[in-house]
Amino acid sequence: MTGASAANTISFVPATGVTPVISGSVAGATTGLIVLNGADNLRFDGYNGSTSARNITIRNTATTGAAVLLQADATSNALRYLNLESATINGSSGTAFFSTGTTSSNDDNTLSNCDIHGAGAAVPAYAVFTSGAASTTATNSGNTVQSCNVYDFTAGGVYMSDTGAGGRAGR
Repeated sequence: MTGASAANTISFVPATGVTPVISGSVAGATTGLIVLNGADNLRFDGYNGSTSARNITIRNTATTGAAVLLQADATSNALRYLNLESATINGSSGTAFFSTGTTSSNDDNTLSNCDIHGAGAAVPAYAVFTSGAASTTATNSGNTVQSCNVYDFTAGGVYMSDTGAGGRAGR
């Protein structure tokens, strides 16, 4: 997708009264239903004016695969007011997965005001998992998880590894 920049963010927002469900079974330890592969300045926003609304659901029912994966230097993306669900039992992934970068890292991404949990009866290992490369140039940094409802997981709610300076998990 071309044309996105700091001044020209591309947004995915549902129309009033529409509550889309993006659902599938995409399996693989390093894959996801929605993959932001080097994507910059994208916004997925389920906000409809009600602070409790999560009007976009992204659900991956595979036992290995994230609902949303950010990788290969994805920067300045915002995931807001979403219902994120997965069944991934993978111990090195999560429902929302910030993976490794290619030449630099996945930086300054925001996950806010989301519900992050299992898909149906399936319970993921981690709700949010971030794991950049252990080098000084490819550590994920500046990513923020804030004001999310994180529940139904077996290993951890928010796991941050090799995040360099500035990885933040808020309330």
